[in-house]
Amino acid sequence: MVVDVALVLQAFGITHPINVEGIVSGLINETYLVETDSSRFILQRLNKEVFPDAAKVMENIQIVQEVLAPVDGYQVPELLKNLNEKLFQVDQEGYAWRLMKYIPDSVVFTNTTDVGLAEEAGILIGRFHLATSTLDSKKLHVTLPNFHDLNFRADIFLGALQNSSGEKLVNASESIAFVEETLPHFDELVELNLPLRVTHNDTKLSNLLFDKTSGRGLCLIDLDTLMPGYLYHDFGDAIRALCNSVTENDKDLDALHFDMSLFEHFTKGYLSKMGDVLTDDEWTSFPISIEFMPFIMGLRFLTDYLYGNVYYKTDYSDQNLDRCKNQFALIERMREKREEIAGVIDSYKVVK
Repeated sequence: MVVDVALVLQAFGITHPINVEGIVSGLINETYLVETDSSRFILQRLNKEVFPDAAKVMENIQIVQEVLAPVDGYQVPELLKNLNEKLFQVDQEGYAWRLMKYIPDSVVFTNTTDVGLAEEAGILIGRFHLATSTLDSKKLHVTLPNFHDLNFRADIFLGALQNSSGEKLVNASESIAFVEETLPHFDELVELNLPLRVTHNDTKLSNLLFDKTSGRGLCLIDLDTLMPGYLYHDFGDAIRALCNSVTENDKDLDALHFDMSLFEHFTKGYLSKMGDVLTDDEWTSFPISIEFMPFIMGLRFLTDYLYGNVYYKTDYSDQNLDRCKNQFALIERMREKREEIAGVIDSYKVVK
């Protein structure tokens, strides 16, 4: 059954849109730009397999946005209610949809070589973490249990190995060996005493909104993954996406390198806001997170490939394997600069 987007919009009181345009962005949800005679909106369909409880997702967003709304200069996208006064509408296939006001003169970037933009991205994520640092993270629902839990991801991966076909195991043999060799490197993270905080959990550059003219960071978007978590999840994930010289879908691994300039400026921006807040163990977690987050993503891509591409959208059968290889190649480039990376983080460490 093909869902009629016009019927979804009618449920929010929009009866005569002049344009509805799909936005090709993200691997999970579907997003549309909606225009009427007087306004523009963002309409999103949540993936019900990934987010089966839309009410909890939307409640998390509402709780966090109430904290962010008073923050000077932080522009929270306004969520609109449907005609039944709910923040989401369920269609005939059981998918939940939400509608938000479009923030004018805003822009997103999928990648950049601009160190100024990288620093602004760090500032924006730092402002988000600082503003939510007073919010008890236990007030948020855990909508994606074990999302960044390495033991959980490793167990799912082992299950995929046991159930995968011989051809896929052969194709992925180098990546499988990389997983087995790399897993013990992250044991130190498990031993740290880290506070649970409010985290976005998907801080790639395209989930940050910037002012089109000034380049100033406006807000974080795509808040479905808001949950209790550890700051290094967001710090490491932002760097994973920002500092890769190619996109995660790029198969040209010879062109892939880790951009230290972007890393330095992002880190400077982020720690200018959060340096006074971090605990000693959080400082310790950050250099490890630089490799941890691409490893988690690569492991998830590899697992999905072995299971037959059931989670991430793909354009061809081996795309998740290529994404995995991309992430693991990024880790190898990071390993070449481990001392330099740790030195940059240490240079901003606040003595307490």
